[in-house]
Amino acid sequence: MKRKEKILLLFMVLGLVLIGCGAAKPAPSGEKTERLNLYGVDASPDGKAMIRDGNIQASAAQFPTRVGEQAADTLYRLLNGEKVESRILVPVELVTKENVEEYSIDRWQ
Repeated sequence: MKRKEKILLLFMVLGLVLIGCGAAKPAPSGEKTERLNLYGVDASPDGKAMIRDGNIQASAAQFPTRVGEQAADTLYRLLNGEKVESRILVPVELVTKENVEEYSIDRWQ
């Protein structure tokens, strides 16, 4: 990357890195960062607050309870001799400024 190129979008797979980038926006140097878009995974309470405040654009909300329920259900079905899919997907949801209030900001999903 050339020094003068501008980064306009960052995607982080670790929620803490997303929080750090969101906290660093705007840049301490005073450089304009409104065109910098931050996206990530986890939709942590801090991340959702930063989405609400406009420092982060979006984060994918994973649902650990749903994952656990699906895992337990699959295990019981296997133990009962039933066939199960080799790949089981548990949906995620994209949390944005437009829908962040639908999610509890003070807790994980």
